[in-house]
Amino acid sequence: MIDDDSKELFLHAVWCELDKAKSKFPWPNPNLAALMEEVGELANALLEKKDIREIYKEAVQVATMAARCAIEGDPQFKT
Repeated sequence: MIDDDSKELFLHAVWCELDKAKSKFPWPNPNLAALMEEVGELANALLEKKDIREIYKEAVQVATMAARCAIEGDPQFKT
């Protein structure tokens, strides 16, 4: 079971990464393509049984790009 502190830390990491990502790759950004790339990296980390810190980092990046898709959409598609 995931405790509330773990959830809060994860979401804080996502929001920090979101700020960095938006600064480094401002709108318009191909968010769907970036999300799929991050999902692939997370899948590889899991399949390769990487360290939990690497898996966590990749999961934060997936959640970050999912948030960008939800908030910004993707300029390649009319949303």
